Amino acid sequence: MIRLVSAIGAAMLSVSAMPAAAQDWRLISVEGNGDSALFLDVDSIRSDVAGQREFSQLIIFADDEDMVAAVKTRAQLRCVDAKVRIGDFASLDIDGGEVERSAEFTDWLTAGPDSQFAQLHDYVCNQVRTDLDIPLGSDPGFRTVRAMLKALKPQID
Repeated sequence: MIRLVSAIGAAMLSVSAMPAAAQDWRLISVEGNGDSALFLDVDSIRSDVAGQREFSQLIIFADDEDMVAAVKTRAQLRCVDAKVRIGDFASLDIDGGEVERSAEFTDWLTAGPDSQFAQLHDYVCNQVRTDLDIPLGSDPGFRTVRAMLKALKPQID
C-alpha cells in the first residue's frame, strides 16, 4: 500500500505542473487493493450552519466496468455522524465523456471506519490532510492514474 501511495503521489506531482484553475482536485485516498483512487475538488467544498458539507468528488477505477473509467459526483456529508449521500452522479469513459448521468441523491449512508469515505470525512470535516494532498489543478490525470493503479495492483494482490 505504501508503495502504491508513494508512486501515485510522485506521478501526480509530474502531471500537476499546469496553470491555476477554478478547480483544485486533490488525491485523497487509494483503495488498499489498488482498484480505485478518490479525488476531491477542494474548491467545491461548501458548508452550511448544520455542519453539513457539499463537494465534488471523482473516483478513478483501475479497470473499466461497462465502459466506465471513473465516476464524478456531488456529495453531501454530515460531519456530526459521518453520513454521506451521493447525487448528481456521472459515470465517465476514459476520455472524460459522460456514459450515464443521474441527478437524484441517494439515501444517507454510513461511512465504514476504514473506507475511502471515512478518509474523505476526516479531510472535509476535521481538516485531517493525507500524504497525498497534492494540488492537481483542473485535471487529475485519468490515464496516468489508471496506468499506475494497473501497474502497481499486482504488488498489492
